Amino acid sequence: MSIPKTDVVVVVGAMVAFFSGYSPAQTADPASRPSGDIVYQSPAHSRGNTRVDGGIVRGPANDLPALYILAPNDDGHTLAEQPRVFWYLSRPTNAPLVLTLMPDDPNAKDPLLEINLDATKSGIQSFDLAQSHVKLEPGVGYQICLALKPEKNHGATDVFRSAEIERVEAPYSLVAQMLATPDPMEKARLLARNGMFYDALKLVTSQIEANANDRTWREQRASLLDQVGLAEVADFDRAAVPDVHLSMAP
Repeated sequence: MSIPKTDVVVVVGAMVAFFSGYSPAQTADPASRPSGDIVYQSPAHSRGNTRVDGGIVRGPANDLPALYILAPNDDGHTLAEQPRVFWYLSRPTNAPLVLTLMPDDPNAKDPLLEINLDATKSGIQSFDLAQSHVKLEPGVGYQICLALKPEKNHGATDVFRSAEIERVEAPYSLVAQMLATPDPMEKARLLARNGMFYDALKLVTSQIEANANDRTWREQRASLLDQVGLAEVADFDRAAVPDVHLSMAP
């Protein structure tokens, strides 16, 4: 069945607005949320083992924190042209932390983006590509790279992490379902179920930032991270969940 052109324009416009700046104010009553966890499913025909959690550590690195890119271990998909990139540091460090974004092309020589990040904060951090000039092209693979470089320009103890990201066109069926529900939890389920890990993670994190005392969202993010093999980060998230019952007056 063909889709009327006017409907396509409305749908695309709504999705652009959604992914260019998700509003945490879209919070439904928890009692109205459908039950069930957010479950991530890899995109069809996706490659596995694309995330690098080990990597270049030349020399002693015992004084460096654990570093992870929050990404799936496959061709992670996003609907956004300027997605938000997340990482985790187990503790603060004064070592330079460098983010680069490269086209997934062996002939590419220069990064599309190379910036220094603040590594003096521990926990889950992020950088929004909307703060840069970079826009992902649909159907093009990119490599997100993070490197701790305690000996700048020498590489003696560099810690290197990388992950894949690819922007894809939004399937009409997913767009229709997203527009049909006002509930952010159900939106996150739809995104994760359709392989949009980065978008699901952004949505869940936006809710954590807007609802600091809501255990549900942080537990959901921990579950999502566990599903992609980031157990250490998931444990951090669970330990950081505030116990609202202990803070309540008797």
